[in-house]
Amino acid sequence: MQKEWLPLSGGGAFAPILPPDPTRMPTDRSYPQTVRAQTAFISTIETTSSSSYTDLTTVGPQVEIAAGPSGLFLVTLYCGLRTTVTNGCFMSFTFTGGVATAANDNLAISSDVGNFGQRIGGSFLVTDLGAALVTITCKYRATAGATAEFRDRRLSVVPL
Repeated sequence: MQKEWLPLSGGGAFAPILPPDPTRMPTDRSYPQTVRAQTAFISTIETTSSSSYTDLTTVGPQVEIAAGPSGLFLVTLYCGLRTTVTNGCFMSFTFTGGVATAANDNLAISSDVGNFGQRIGGSFLVTDLGAALVTITCKYRATAGATAEFRDRRLSVVPL
């Protein structure tokens, strides 16, 4: 069999692309449906003036998902953000079930372009939740004195 080669970052170096090794592939397909990736979407345009993380009128997006073999989750947020002042809007998430995790700016996407708005996405690796089944819910805030607008809100979670 002829090997294909994949360029590695940094230039000059290449690594072979090998066919999958069936002896190293997972064979247990008995995971419950909730272990698979989950996604939720809300298109409604909604606003908040709260300077602490809160729900919007339409709560979420939200997913309930089982942990994978490693207990890690890859959480991806995507949203159209707009605010009345610069550095004014944030979208984060909470975990409930097991170790509760509050929404915070370290696990958030944000916009600082004022009235122009922009679409932003970001991914976060979350560990040590201590539960087999968790609920992830998006939360929102504005900078003090601002009104923040959120549209096309998407949450995708992959158990690893």
